[in-house]
Amino acid sequence: MEDEEVYKAMMEPSIEVRTRFKEELKKQFGFEGELESTLCCHIQEKIYGKSFYLANEEERQAFLDAGGHSETGCPKVCGIAAQVAAEKLLELI
Repeated sequence: MEDEEVYKAMMEPSIEVRTRFKEELKKQFGFEGELESTLCCHIQEKIYGKSFYLANEEERQAFLDAGGHSETGCPKVCGIAAQVAAEKLLELI
């Protein structure tokens, strides 16, 4: 980035969004322990007890069979991410 000051100024809000996202996932999904990161594979591990390699047809089908694209799967995770990000953006304007 050319403007390091803008980059530095945005680090705090981005960390807040990440932290809030992890907290909201834990709350809504009832995770035990802490979420290691916000990577899909780590979120899948918490929700399904394992992560899936979605480029593999059998793994992708197992993900779908486990409810990966159901209302309580990936769409819910993405909805939580969107909500948390939107709330932070509204705070900033």
